[in-house]
Amino acid sequence: MRVFSPPMMSGSFSVVRVSDLHFEHIYLSNPISYDNFGQKALIKHAGSNNGTNFNMEVLMLFREKVYYEINWSKFSCKKKALDDAFVPMQVPSDAKLMGQAILGSSSSWGMGVLVNTWYGSLPENGENTFNWVIGNVDPMEYIPPSICPKLKADETEAPSNFFKVLKDFAQNVKDEESMQDY
Repeated sequence: MRVFSPPMMSGSFSVVRVSDLHFEHIYLSNPISYDNFGQKALIKHAGSNNGTNFNMEVLMLFREKVYYEINWSKFSCKKKALDDAFVPMQVPSDAKLMGQAILGSSSSWGMGVLVNTWYGSLPENGENTFNWVIGNVDPMEYIPPSICPKLKADETEAPSNFFKVLKDFAQNVKDEESMQDY
C-alpha cells in the first residue's frame, strides 16, 4: 500500500530515546513545519527556566544536504552535513489502525472531530508526531537566517539523517534547559 503525504504540513513531535539501562522519554511539544515539495523541515523550541528565556531551531534542507542549528538566545548558528535521505511524513506502509477517538464532544454536531490512530514501523524507532494541519503559515521560514551567512558545514562529522537530527535537537534543548538550573 503506497501512502502519500500532503505537500506542506505543520504539527508537533516528541522524541523517545531508549538506552541499554532505562527508558527515557524526552517530551517536547515542539512545532514542526514540513515541506514535502522542497524537502525541507523546521523545528522550533522556545522555553524559560529560572527566569531565563531560550529559543532554538533546527532547519533541515535535504536537497542542499545541510542543516542549521540555530540558537537565537545565544545568537549562534552551526551548519552541519545532512544525508539526502528525505523522510516523507506519512502513515507507514505497514500501518495498522489502532483505533478511533473523538476529540472534543460527540454530543452535538460540530463539537468534535473523529481521528484515526495508526501504528507501524519507522526507521530508527521513529518519532511521534501529532496535531498536523495541511499547509505552512510562512514558507519564508525555510530560508537560513542572516546569522548563518555562508557558513561551511563541519566536514569532520558524518552526515546526520532526519531522525538523528531530531534526537540531537531534543538533547540540545534538554541540555540548554538544564544549564538554566544553575
